Formats: sequence, C-alpha cells, structure tokens
Amino acid sequence: MTRNLAAAALAGLLLIGLAPPAVAQAPAQVPVKPAATSKFLQPADLDPALILPPPPRDDARAAAEGRAELHRLAAARTPERLEQAKHDDEVEDVTSIADVLGPAFDLKGFPATAKLFADRVFSLLLASQVVLLAVALVFTPGVIALLAPGFKDDPGRFALAVDLTRITFPYLLLVTLVTLYSGILNALNRFATAAAAPILLNLSMMVALALAVFFPTAGHAAAWGVLIAGFLEALLVGGDAWRNGVLPVLR
Repeated sequence: MTRNLAAAALAGLLLIGLAPPAVAQAPAQVPVKPAATSKFLQPADLDPALILPPPPRDDARAAAEGRAELHRLAAARTPERLEQAKHDDEVEDVTSIADVLGPAFDLKGFPATAKLFADRVFSLLLASQVVLLAVALVFTPGVIALLAPGFKDDPGRFALAVDLTRITFPYLLLVTLVTLYSGILNALNRFATAAAAPILLNLSMMVALALAVFFPTAGHAAAWGVLIAGFLEALLVGGDAWRNGVLPVLR
C-alpha cells in the first residue's frame, strides 16, 4: 500500500516536471473610448428637399400670379419710394410709425408714459396686497384650520402657527414691491441690486436665529427675521430705483 502511494506521487512529480512551461498571458487591454468630436452640419449633410416644399411649376397658376404681382410692384415703384425703402432699411427710426398712430404721437412723451404705467402698476399691486394682507391677518385662524386641520387637535401648535403666520405674512407685500422695483431696474440694465436683495433674507434670518434667546421660541426668531428681511430688501431695491429717478408712486 505504501509503495503504491509513493509510486503515484513520483509519477505525478515527473508529469509536472515534464509539462511545458505556461506562457504568460498579456494583461487584458481596456478599450479606449474615442474622444468626442464636435459635428457641424455641412451643406452636403442636409438635403433641402426634405425641409423645403418643391417650387411651383412654371405653368402653375400660383407661379403666374406671383410673377404678375412682382411685375406690378416693380412698375408702380417710384424713385421716392425706393429711396424711402433704402432709408428705412439703413436707419431705425421709431417716428416712422407716427403716420399710423396719428398726430397725438410724441416721442418726447415716452418717458412720461412709462412712468405713468409704472405708477399705475405700483398702485394696483399695493392696493391688492394691502387688502389681501388685511384679510389674511383677520382670518388667519380660519386659514390655518383649512391648510393644517391637524393642528386643531393641539391648541399650542395651532396658536403658534397663527402667530408665526401673522408675523411673516407681510413679507408677501414687501417682496411684491421688490419684484416690481427689480423689473424697473432691469429695464434700465441695472441688475446688481435686484440680484443681491435675496442675500438679505439669509443674513437677516441668521442674525435673528443667533439672537433667538431674546424671542419666545426659535420659530418666532426666524419669523421676525423673514419680516425684517422684507423691509431691508424693499429699502435696498427701492433706494436704487429712487437714485435712478424711477421709483413709482401712488397714482
């Protein structure tokens, strides 16, 4: 038995020694993704027949009518109209529509017209927002009961929600005015003030929350921070509009 095992082991070693050496395999190469290249359409890549309707035949009625209209316009053209067409093409003049608008058209009145429009929009926005604010402050409990009916089961949470809503709701009126001021300034190519105004909301809330120890709750601190931010934004953007002489007034 022992001799048989020894003979089998010796035969296995001989087979291993006589086996040809294994050839080292080269590491698998990772395919390289070709770099993306921009592709621009060339005239040869686009067939106009696919996007343009075929032209009418020379003997078609539409073609004949078109040619007749062109000939009529060319025959009726005068040197004065030709010069006027060249002038209109080269010079952009808003007064060219005066004949259409009538004798009341006055280019000097454009700034006053824009100011009147801004004042009217401001008056309508302010009036509507004041009415909405008054209604919301009076009926805040009913609004909270409608939007968050689950708060009715917790009188403390319900009262807190009413208080915080009444503190923050005037921000809607203030941010409406800020939006109007920003639109007027943007029309004058002034964008910095309107773009920077939302920063005041973050800063105001950060300061208010840092001073939360002086408020009944942290929620009250955040709510007052929102309201104060509304006043700061209105003062910032409205001040810029006032400096540029475009601050709207009630009218």
